[in-house]
Amino acid sequence: MDDKVRFVRAITILARSFRTEVDEFLIVGYQMGLDGVPIDQIETAVRKCCGSSKFMPSPVELKEAAGIRDVLSLYRKSPLGKCPICGETFSFPESVRRGYCGKHWRGVLEANGFTEEDERLALEAVHPDKPPQLPRSGRGPERITGGDFDA
Repeated sequence: MDDKVRFVRAITILARSFRTEVDEFLIVGYQMGLDGVPIDQIETAVRKCCGSSKFMPSPVELKEAAGIRDVLSLYRKSPLGKCPICGETFSFPESVRRGYCGKHWRGVLEANGFTEEDERLALEAVHPDKPPQLPRSGRGPERITGGDFDA
């Protein structure tokens, strides 16, 4: 069997295991999300997730099940808008997406073997037409509300 057939078969088995309808868009979405992952690792991840997941795993979750991590898998939403390490409150989209203040985010990157350049390249790959936005002072809710913002 060639790799494309094996891929479609693996994703179909995964989707049907979670009672999810399989169509062209599902397959293409998983192809995009798992691009570059060897088919043997995808099949191993599918077997692992079919036996341990409660819900249909996303491509990122399949990568993690295959033992593959990229810099964007470190992102997490922070509902409180505070860094869990120092408690600093933040309002910039990058910090909310990362879940850490800028100072501690660098430490999280380094602890996982990534650099800020890895993050920039990953973001460009996800949004090639939109360069990553860097925090700018005066762009938060304080500017919109004229400084009357209670965090």
